[in-house]
Amino acid sequence: SKATPPLPPWKARLAACCFLFNPIAINVSTRGNAEPLVSALVVGSLFALEQGRMVRAGVLLGLSVHLKIYPIIFSLPLFLSVPLASPKSRSAGRGGQTSSVGSRVIAELCDARRWLFAASAAVSCIGVTLVCYWVCGWRFLEEAYLYHITRTDHRHNLSLYFYPLYLSADTAAAKAISLLAFVPQIVLLVVLSIKYASRHIALCICCQTIAFVALNKVSTVQYFVWYFALLPIAVARGESWSLRWVSACAASWVLGLASWLGTAYHLEFRGWPVWLTLQCASGVLFFAHMLLIVALLRHAKVYE
Repeated sequence: SKATPPLPPWKARLAACCFLFNPIAINVSTRGNAEPLVSALVVGSLFALEQGRMVRAGVLLGLSVHLKIYPIIFSLPLFLSVPLASPKSRSAGRGGQTSSVGSRVIAELCDARRWLFAASAAVSCIGVTLVCYWVCGWRFLEEAYLYHITRTDHRHNLSLYFYPLYLSADTAAAKAISLLAFVPQIVLLVVLSIKYASRHIALCICCQTIAFVALNKVSTVQYFVWYFALLPIAVARGESWSLRWVSACAASWVLGLASWLGTAYHLEFRGWPVWLTLQCASGVLFFAHMLLIVALLRHAKVYE
């Protein structure tokens, strides 16, 4: 795939400022969350990958997964974004008419530089995790990773799943919902990786993150920081947005969040029975995230 051209200096500075001075990112940081640190590692991995530094990119991705498990969703797109090493493999991977599906798949999966990246990520993540396991024991694995598989929070949760989880709390149905919630996430992550990873990696992982947050069974404001770090890069590398699209995305996102916070206030502090209203607010926020993905893909510059 053709390398993504670098941003002009003024665009790069503006993109950095959009995250560094984002009030939500600043507020989340003051609470002791490590989200901006994880985001810095992810962006660093992306930058190293675009420079062709496979080991550094893998190590940074592995460290980010160790700190917060969600960056594991970037493993597939970052792996597929590594340009194939040999001209023959590159031709096969880009899907010429004479190459079979089997040869393209082999070329995509058997490239040495891609596996160098994957091995570096695995070694760094597993190595640091083993040290923490040696120090803290099974409790570390349970609270850092395994807990998220069956997590069923139904309070302070902006997700579409919060109301079904509330109604089925502490039952087998809640466990089933918790596990089935991964299905649409996995489908979208794989589709976006195959479609865009080798053509526009920043756009790909930004859309993946937004989709992952929108479809996650648990969602809080700190999760928004995950895509706030990637959104300026994806937008800066796309076409100029029309005022109509900017207004629609901003208005729907603000409306969804404001309506959720206002309804949640009445539920938590006044005890009003507004569960269904809160569910509708979660639906508006979900729509805002889907609209943002559509806008990003519509205004993308895809590099063949």
